[in-house]
Amino acid sequence: MHKDLYQQGLIEHQAHRLDAAEKIYRKILAIDPDNCNVLHLLGILYSARGDYLHAKEFLERAIKADPQSTQLYSSLGNVLKHLNDFVGAEKSYKEAIQLSPNFASAYNNLANLYYAEEKLSAAKEYYHKALDLKQDYADAHCNLGLVLIRENDLELAKIHFQACLKLEPRHVNALLHLANILQLENNLLSAAKNYQNALKIEANLVTAHHNLATILVAKAKYGAAYRHLKKVLSLEPDHLEALHNLGAMFLLQKNPSAALKYFLRLSQLIKSFDAHYNLGIIYMDLGRYADAIIYLEQALQIQPNDFGAHNNLGAIYLKKADYVSALKHYTAAISVKPDNSEIAYIIAAITQKNMPAAAPKMYLQHLFDQYAPYYEKHLSLLQYEAPEALFKAVQSVASSPQDWQILDLGCGTGICGVKFKQYVKKLIGIDLSANMLEVARQKNVYHELKEIPINTALLNYNALDLIIAADVFPYLGDLSDIFTLCSKSLKKGGIFAFTTEKTTEFPFILQQTARYAHSEKYIIDLALKNNFSVCKNTEIMLRKQKDTEILGFLCIFISG
Repeated sequence: MHKDLYQQGLIEHQAHRLDAAEKIYRKILAIDPDNCNVLHLLGILYSARGDYLHAKEFLERAIKADPQSTQLYSSLGNVLKHLNDFVGAEKSYKEAIQLSPNFASAYNNLANLYYAEEKLSAAKEYYHKALDLKQDYADAHCNLGLVLIRENDLELAKIHFQACLKLEPRHVNALLHLANILQLENNLLSAAKNYQNALKIEANLVTAHHNLATILVAKAKYGAAYRHLKKVLSLEPDHLEALHNLGAMFLLQKNPSAALKYFLRLSQLIKSFDAHYNLGIIYMDLGRYADAIIYLEQALQIQPNDFGAHNNLGAIYLKKADYVSALKHYTAAISVKPDNSEIAYIIAAITQKNMPAAAPKMYLQHLFDQYAPYYEKHLSLLQYEAPEALFKAVQSVASSPQDWQILDLGCGTGICGVKFKQYVKKLIGIDLSANMLEVARQKNVYHELKEIPINTALLNYNALDLIIAADVFPYLGDLSDIFTLCSKSLKKGGIFAFTTEKTTEFPFILQQTARYAHSEKYIIDLALKNNFSVCKNTEIMLRKQKDTEILGFLCIFISG
């Protein structure tokens, strides 16, 4: 009878029907209260339920019934470890080893205890002893790999994880840790394969989903990455790294609206500089400057000397024409990076002191690289019509050309190129912003697009029919070299067409907006000095800034 009941109990236990198994085991104990095997099984059953106090009770009764059982002491050690009785657990494991010096599992369990206690040398010693006794011990290989990771010996750790997987290809922990090492080594293809194999075994592994998503983002496979990160959040809705990485992924895709909700949730969960800073940047991109200020200020409460937060707050206040607040933050930013020429330039504009002859190259690159995705939309809001005005002005003095060579200085996104394409045999666009040039390239109107400075371009081209500079000179103060080079690059009778902002101060000023304005006398003097004849010199409205008309000159000069 005992034998039949015992077999029934085992069947229920192995099928994880623990309540049914317990009833059968207790029936046996009612008849045979010192049945060592059943007491052991009840200890294991209660351990599976997480009820370690009752598990301990049954295992101690089993040991009392059979004090020479190595397996019982090892099982009791596992239970005592869960109860944080590390002293008792160590004593039980060592008792198991004393009873059976060749019992590899006891050595592995004792090593696990030492690992939990951060006694890495002792853990390493006992994992090696387990493997000396049983070379095909997959768990010991994996566990030794974990110790080696802690010792930063990743190469040897990898060897043990591989050994584990050779023995047990479906060993999930070994797959995960090997994948992580491969990811650190930038062996992304192999790392991804191991994460995928782990997920085939256990579909809800948060770490595998998250790390696989990180690899997919690095490969710009955003759709697949999104699915894995969403899976992480379905399993752990407040997973901080997944929230951050989803937000960061959408920022990489230039989709701040989609990124917003993830960083908002992150900011609710933790007081994180990163979350608040990114929210500030997102709201900047969306033009919600009041919200951007709130979050960037909160970011500064966490990291008061952060360059990026001060720099972006300075930029917001500059857009709002709040020059006092802008100067405060730009001054804080330059105290962090004293050699930053961009900030020095803006401070010079705000204070009207130590003004340079031109905007720094890096300032222009950063400004327009960031601006490129929104440039044309923003210009339409400003009622910017300089390209159209230049086209009509050139059209009024040109006799329907079909084969011109045209150089578009600071071509930006190619607005002028679209206007003038009907005139050209060859249209060349140059700009300092790679992102602006990429937008221009998509218009497919330029024969050449180059990321080079204006002076370099003018030295490389000659016998040009037309040079255009729409809204370029507001970033250049001293135009003397530009005029000289334009004169040399144009053929006789060639046209120099440009706009610039207006000032009555001679020769030019750097305005608080960080843009230059030039006096009419300065422009005319340069024209005459460089053998240009003045065909048109017209005052126009360049754009509207907060309902204020920004006035400038539209000039058409003919090369002599």
